[in-house]
Amino acid sequence: MFKIKRHHLYFIYSLILYIFALEFMYKYFLYPRYEYFGYKFELSSWFDIILSYFLILIPSRSIYRKRNLLSKFYIIFVYLVIYIPTLVFVNHIRDIPDYLIIVYKIILFIGMEASLKIIKSKKYVKFIERKIKTIYVFRILILTAVVYLAYSVMKYREYFSFLSFNDIYEKRSIMEIGKIDGYFNMWVSNFILPIILAYGLIKKKYIYAIMAIISSVIIYGLFSNKISLFSVIFILLLNLIDFKSGKYVIKMALILSVSIIGLTVLSIISNNLLINMICGLILMRTLSVPGLLTVQYMHYFFRHPYIYYSNMNIVNSLVYKYPYKRPLGFIVGEYFSGNDAYNANANFIATDGIAALGPLGIIIIFLIFSIILKILDSVTRNSNQKFAYLSSVYFIMTLLNISLFTTFFSGGLLFFILFFLFFSLKKKGLTQVN
Repeated sequence: MFKIKRHHLYFIYSLILYIFALEFMYKYFLYPRYEYFGYKFELSSWFDIILSYFLILIPSRSIYRKRNLLSKFYIIFVYLVIYIPTLVFVNHIRDIPDYLIIVYKIILFIGMEASLKIIKSKKYVKFIERKIKTIYVFRILILTAVVYLAYSVMKYREYFSFLSFNDIYEKRSIMEIGKIDGYFNMWVSNFILPIILAYGLIKKKYIYAIMAIISSVIIYGLFSNKISLFSVIFILLLNLIDFKSGKYVIKMALILSVSIIGLTVLSIISNNLLINMICGLILMRTLSVPGLLTVQYMHYFFRHPYIYYSNMNIVNSLVYKYPYKRPLGFIVGEYFSGNDAYNANANFIATDGIAALGPLGIIIIFLIFSIILKILDSVTRNSNQKFAYLSSVYFIMTLLNISLFTTFFSGGLLFFILFFLFFSLKKKGLTQVN
């Protein structure tokens, strides 16, 4: 007989509150203020609404019962920030046939369930057991970051400025960054600095944490990389959470729900410019854009050719030529906004799934995502889980905004896997027993 345990029931209650918070935010904040951005408010049938809510709640059991490995940390963010908002928003933005909306909903559900099934397995990917013992690994990482920052400051100092988030896009459009410099920027921002910050916080070596924070601020000043700042804030906040208990998923859903409702109410009753800017930054740009862009990609690629993974250089060169003249984010952004400078970079489900092969692409990318999560679990399962969680925050944030393949190869996730695979963290007190 199927039984719902007490804390799983609490998780369901927190998800129902989260759904209400998203609907409340959409009706009273997103649609009134950002209709021009693509937030429409069309009526849905009760069947559509009930189907969405049903497909949202069904995976909750598997997510809550998932062991506290790194894959759970990744999947909860995908679930809360992409999966649920997409199933809610697609009921209001209905520019494709009703049958296709239902198909996409069911395919998203199948992809999520398949992913949960794969990562639930207790079988791990076997790697070599012998690891490199090094006392100075974190000092080497710091030295690498310092050298890169010194080089960047000297080369790009004319661009150094602290602009508002509304002005950074113009700055990015005029900056000319070398390809190699761009790769090093991503590796330092995504891989090295979060590891140093997580290490400093967990081992209470705050000089390491301060250096990582200052470095992230410098990178924002040079390259206007918002995620550099956001990742620091999220790591500091997540450091306050006890990840040893599976109950943290309930806390995350509740915190998001209360924050969304509170900020939406604040935006309604206040005309303060600063408050409105904060509400727009958190509610629209951070929490709702991943869901919005997933829906917009559904609509765009219903009417335009799929890219069949040709956004990857090797596929474009050998298999299938990329069918558009501009990068994917720009063609979708211009289509919906009319602004040819708007880059609608989207999460891996939209980019590597919908744009690549439509509904079938969603299943494929969820399977690839699951394999990567299984590898992550395999290389981090004997490590301090909180250290693994905090040091991978940047990768989670990039997955909410760009391709999985870009995150893995160019964004530093591969280096993250190799770090846990080859370096022994025992002498640093970052093994599971600690």
